[in-house]
Amino acid sequence: MPAFARKLSPIEAEVLRWAAQGKTAWETGQILRVSERNVRWHLEEAQRKLMTKNKTATVATALVKGEISL
Repeated sequence: MPAFARKLSPIEAEVLRWAAQGKTAWETGQILRVSERNVRWHLEEAQRKLMTKNKTATVATALVKGEISL
């Protein structure tokens, strides 16, 4: 069993990586070819999993916990 089990799905991590680079949900949706609503849903799921209150805190927590890198 790995020492570190990731909490985020690959798409959640990808959405957060784009958010960390300042992309909006609409821009991220265009890049990933999904709807803006879908991007927002993945952001909300990441927030739930990392127990954070907003996008900024979610990105910061994901970076600190090694869930994403820039």
